Amino acid sequence: MDIVSFNRILSPQISGNLNMKKQFLFPATVMLALLMQAQASAQGYPSRPIQLIQPFAPGGAVELYARTITAKVTESIGQPFVIESRPGAGGNIAANYVAKAAPDGYTILQNQSGQAISPAIYRNLPFDAYNDFIPVTLVTTSPIFLVASGKSQFKTVGDFVAAAKAKPGSLSYGSAGVGTSLQFAMELLKSKAGIDVVHVPYRGVAPNTTAMIAGDVAVSIMPYAAVQPHIESGGLRILGVTAAKRTSLVPDVPTIAESGFPDYELVSWQGWFVPAKTPREIVNLLQREAAKALASKDVQDRLRLQGGEGVGSTQEHFEAYYRSELALYKRVAQEAKITAQD
Repeated sequence: MDIVSFNRILSPQISGNLNMKKQFLFPATVMLALLMQAQASAQGYPSRPIQLIQPFAPGGAVELYARTITAKVTESIGQPFVIESRPGAGGNIAANYVAKAAPDGYTILQNQSGQAISPAIYRNLPFDAYNDFIPVTLVTTSPIFLVASGKSQFKTVGDFVAAAKAKPGSLSYGSAGVGTSLQFAMELLKSKAGIDVVHVPYRGVAPNTTAMIAGDVAVSIMPYAAVQPHIESGGLRILGVTAAKRTSLVPDVPTIAESGFPDYELVSWQGWFVPAKTPREIVNLLQREAAKALASKDVQDRLRLQGGEGVGSTQEHFEAYYRSELALYKRVAQEAKITAQD
């Protein structure tokens, strides 16, 4: 066979191989272009205002904390935050909005413990509370308090637990509503202490506070902002702190863990979340800037006045913490037989 004939035989094979390579190269080239485009977008971030969604009516603790933190972050990144309230359905309307938003870093959810509670108390959520979000950073934690009326005979956590054990089902506790972290904190204590106390839900913290002062319920677990003015007047008495450590807000009050339940801990918290698939560079930038803002003394001081402690955790720490909170609230809901809602 001469060289010309050999080349005629080989040419179709070479041509076929080249075509096959082109078929593999084309999608690879497209994928590379998309990755380069996403990277370029992340490198230019942020180039416009950032929308921060919070799940309650304007004027609440989440919005106050958000304004305090974002004002500081704006100084650093040069872009303003537009804070928008999307209240309703226990925070699920806001969470669903962010879950469905473009994963470009321009839509952030600032939510509290309810983000981890919702899967435990709702049968059908329009989003996946874990897989549809990237937890960015734990923004704040806020200790909550086991309180009794100032007229009550209870002076300590032990006093209350002993009375509840002496007459199971005879005492009641108030909460700001079904499915709140305040209810879950009390249900966790009931489980740890082995006591039977009847739940009386109110429509918010204010009516629960009124009932507590009047002595209509034996105890409640309440946030510091609601408790503080009535502690000074003698209307309420703090029995214990739900956090793992004592708080500088009331340093003389022991934790519930110190009061005979060493593994008890539940706090209210707030964190930043972005939609899943948000580029890692953007997530890291948001975490760094939030942590830097939260480490500043002026932000720390303002949050403390509002009853919170600035945190600014790493993304990895908050992701692990959020996962543990999802598991905790699911377990407590099952043990307390809290009926799931539609």
